[in-house]
This record gives sequence, structure tokens and C-alpha cells, in this order.
Amino acid sequence: MMVDYAQLRDAYTAVKKTCKDDWRSEAVSQAIIDLAATSLQFLTAECEQIALNSLVPGKRYFSFLRNNTVARPANSAFRVILRSANLCGLRR
Repeated sequence: MMVDYAQLRDAYTAVKKTCKDDWRSEAVSQAIIDLAATSLQFLTAECEQIALNSLVPGKRYFSFLRNNTVARPANSAFRVILRSANLCGLRR
């Protein structure tokens, strides 16, 4: 599924708006879930996941690459979380 920047922006804007309205509401929870799902779809469909070399023993990191832009490094343990979230289908 293709995800573009407009969809990411719309999902982020929805989180900001619902948080402003009532940060404790079910709508905020759903908006955050939608943003996370949209972001995950974008990363998996539009970006290349790359392994990074760490000079710290026992530490492993990865990042995402798109159009010669590399995202901030993330701990490889988060890769399991990303896979789990993707398999569970975040959206309600």
C-alpha cells in the first residue's frame, strides 16, 4: 500500500487536533493508533531498512533510507516491535 506525505501529515494533524480537544478521549487513542499504522505502512512500503554498524559491543542498530536520506538510528530490539505491530494490524 502506497502511503504519501499527505496521509502522514493528515494523521499527525488528527492527533494534534484530538489531543487539543480532549487528550483523554477514545478519539485520541484511535488517532494515535492511526498515525502509528500509517507511519509503519510508510516505512515498510516506501523506505529501505538498513543495518548499522555499532562500535559498542552488544549494541545493534538499524535505520530507514529513502531518497538518499537516512533516518535516525533505532535499537534493533525495536524491529521486533515493528514486526509485531505490523502483524497485529494496529488499526481497530
